[in-house]
Amino acid sequence: KSALVINGKTVTDTDIAMTGLWNMFGHCPVLAIPSGMTDKGLPTSIQIIGRPYDDVTVFRVGAALERMKPWLDRTDRRPHI
Repeated sequence: KSALVINGKTVTDTDIAMTGLWNMFGHCPVLAIPSGMTDKGLPTSIQIIGRPYDDVTVFRVGAALERMKPWLDRTDRRPHI
């Protein structure tokens, strides 16, 4: 089994499973967007959770936040893989 390693830290299933619970049990749309980096260089994110089946609003909020602070346009904001 291969593992995902970011900055020397192995990423586990629990690290990436935070949005799935909302999708499965609440029928709520969830979007995680990058929000910055920690002092140690680890990426952080914001979760946007909408009302059941209201995907459009979640994507609109996410798009607005990304326009305010673009993320992938600078290489220093990307984790080293």
